[in-house]
Amino acid sequence: MSFLKSNPQASLPDVLRQYPELAGPLFQIGETLMRGPSALSEGERELIGAYVSFLNGCHFFMDVHGHAAERFGLDRRILEQLKGTEQPDGFGDQRISLFRYIRRLNDSPGDIVQEDADAVLDKGWDENALVNAVVLCGFFNLMNRWVNGLGIPADHEVTEKLGQMLHDKGYAAVADMVRSM
Repeated sequence: MSFLKSNPQASLPDVLRQYPELAGPLFQIGETLMRGPSALSEGERELIGAYVSFLNGCHFFMDVHGHAAERFGLDRRILEQLKGTEQPDGFGDQRISLFRYIRRLNDSPGDIVQEDADAVLDKGWDENALVNAVVLCGFFNLMNRWVNGLGIPADHEVTEKLGQMLHDKGYAAVADMVRSM
């Protein structure tokens, strides 16, 4: 049940239709961040979205982006392992350094120092990857607050369909859907 008294059964697509002036620009930004040029693969970016959403307790986007990451070839168990030990099997020290940074940035943004960034850069990531990870963390914080703040439920059928749509058509498809409403 959503917190919207006008539509207690509202799903995310319902909210997008109700607020296209907010949704359209956000999903255009999402297309740039998630499908534009980056040192991070599309699957890695989707996994970052799922991970940040896990850290924020946003089950809706954790599921959507977990499904999308899986469709880009990342094993779903990686997210489960990140949720526990942060040492996923076969994930590699380079990726682990990036996800540790994301966790610290998400949980304690005011405490980030040069050494935190250096830990990522020293593992072989370039500054483009670091910048992308930082912006993705912020973007998903925004999106998580939107969904959690409105009480949007994480219906498995909806999250799986959205994950498939994001994989197949990208974020521009969501922006186009909102514009056509």
